[in-house]
Amino acid sequence: MHPTTVAAIVRFAEREQVTYSEALRRLVSYGSRMHHVQVNGGQVVLRRPDATEEVLPALTSDAPWPFLDEPRRETG
Repeated sequence: MHPTTVAAIVRFAEREQVTYSEALRRLVSYGSRMHHVQVNGGQVVLRRPDATEEVLPALTSDAPWPFLDEPRRETG
């Protein structure tokens, strides 16, 4: 597994107070759901508490997934 993938699992497990196995299961489940929505013509939109939105890129093998490199830092 790539180190950024492991780091994402560790961050998720610590934040959610779950085992690494459970963190991986949940993250795979989220990714599977996102892929299902996108394959069927939908979009995955993040809506933040400040009402800003971001459409996530499609989960395809030919497009890099930028969100694993660094955790998103909140500003404010």
